[in-house]
Amino acid sequence: MRIIKDQTAGLVIDIQEKLFPFISGNDTLANNAGILIKGLQALSIPILVTEQYTKGLGPTIKPIQELMPGGQVIEKLQLLDKWILSKTENLAKKVTEAFEKCQFNVAIEEIRNFTWHVFCDYYIESVKDRLYHQEEENAAKRRAAQRTLYEVLYKILQLLAPITPHLTEEIYQNIYAEDKGLKSLQITPWPKVDNALVDDTIEEEGDKVMALIEDVRRKKAAQKLPLNIPVLSLEVFSGNETSADLILSCKGDIAGTLKVVGDFSVIPKAGQGQEVPQFPGVIAAAIFGTVTKK
Repeated sequence: MRIIKDQTAGLVIDIQEKLFPFISGNDTLANNAGILIKGLQALSIPILVTEQYTKGLGPTIKPIQELMPGGQVIEKLQLLDKWILSKTENLAKKVTEAFEKCQFNVAIEEIRNFTWHVFCDYYIESVKDRLYHQEEENAAKRRAAQRTLYEVLYKILQLLAPITPHLTEEIYQNIYAEDKGLKSLQITPWPKVDNALVDDTIEEEGDKVMALIEDVRRKKAAQKLPLNIPVLSLEVFSGNETSADLILSCKGDIAGTLKVVGDFSVIPKAGQGQEVPQFPGVIAAAIFGTVTKK
C-alpha cells in the first residue's frame, strides 16, 4: 500500500495492487480495511501534507503542530470537536472492556460503527467547510478541526491494531511515527480513557446539532435532491433561548455542512411543522435550489 499525494494536495491510498487481492474473499479483513480507508479519507483534504516534496520520496507528512505558526498548537475547540473527542474516549472504554472479556466481535463492531458513522458520516462532514476555508479569521477553527481529526484517527488506529496490524502500521508509519517518536504502532501504550475529555452534556448537545443537520438532509432526500444542492434559506424555530444558543454556537458548521448560501435564521419561538427527531421543540424549514450566477 502506498500513500501518495494527488493534484488536490490530499492524501489518497493506492490499494489496487496490494490490498484488494489480499483481502479478496475475507469479509472481516475487507470490512476492517474499509473502516480504515474511510477514516483516512478524512485526511484527504490538505491537512497533514505539506506542499514540499523530499527528493524522490514523495510528499513530506508532518505532525499537525508543524503546520501551525512557530510550531505552536493554536486551537479553539468547537462544540462538535469536543463532541467527537468525548465519544472517542467512550469508544476506547467500550473496546478495552470488550477485549478484556475476549469479546472481539463486540470490539470490532464498536469500532466499525464509530468510525463509519459517527466519525466519517457525521463529524468529518460537519467540519469540511472549516478545513477548506483558508481565511485567516477561520484559522483557529480550522486548526481545531485538524487537531481533532489527527487525534481521533490515531486512537482508532490503536484500537484496531490488534485486529488489523499491518494496515494500521502502514498508516502509522506514514502519518504518526515521527510525531509520536516510537518505531511501531504496536509498541505505543494502549489508549487510556481521558476522563477530562468525557462530557455527557457536550455529547447530548452535539447529538442534537447532528440531528438538525440530518433532518434537513432528509428533507432534501424526500424531494429527491442531491446532498450538494444549496440551501437558499434555512429557518429554524428553536422553541426556546437555550436551544437557540446551542444552534447558534454551531451555526458555521451547520451552514457549511448543509451548504446554506442564503439566509439562516434561528428563532427562539415555537414553530409549526414536524419536530426534529432527538431535538424536542425544534422545527426546521428549508428552501432548496441552485444559485444562479449573474
